[in-house]
Amino acid sequence: VETEAARQADAVLVRPKAPTAAATTAGTGSYKVKPGDTFWGISKRYGTTPDALMQANGIDNPRHLKVGMTLKVPN
Repeated sequence: VETEAARQADAVLVRPKAPTAAATTAGTGSYKVKPGDTFWGISKRYGTTPDALMQANGIDNPRHLKVGMTLKVPN
């Protein structure tokens, strides 16, 4: 169960410079990180979990999410 505290901790990872919309369509298998994205938000958009998304990309610390990264999205 995702808690508000966990979402807030995840949300501080990448602060938006300007509002953006997701440019990648679900089912592509990859996603380019935009300003304001979090593992929680990306995983919910693609129907997976933050842990599965991080594991698929070999990331063990959610603070390693960076704008411009291309993430593999697990099926």
